[in-house]
Amino acid sequence: MLDGLLSVYTVRPDCEIEIARLGAGEMVGEMSFIDARPPSATVKAIKESLVLAIPRSQLVSKLAQDSDFASRFYRALAIFLSDRLRGMVGQHGYGKDQPAAEATDELDESVLDNLHLAGSRFDRILKRLVTK
Repeated sequence: MLDGLLSVYTVRPDCEIEIARLGAGEMVGEMSFIDARPPSATVKAIKESLVLAIPRSQLVSKLAQDSDFASRFYRALAIFLSDRLRGMVGQHGYGKDQPAAEATDELDESVLDNLHLAGSRFDRILKRLVTK
């Protein structure tokens, strides 16, 4: 999502249960992309939002044609899902008997080396999308 606020929720017979609220920079649909199963939750906009949607067929085609891109894509997705899972584990209090890992929002040095490249590539893509 590029801008806005989304609510992620599940529907029970008697109510809706909000799981998360997502802001700019967050991703949705990654689980269904990986395992090709129906979504496990519903997403709705809480306020006006701008979402970048990539058709599954185009992404699958790019991944099949470009193994370097596929490697980077799946690594980034694995890191994203791992981070989300760690957050959920911490939020629900699992592993309370084990010493807590030091929480940090800092990026790994190897990631920082190329962060400016990723930022400028994203800016170019975004400008091309907005002008179309």
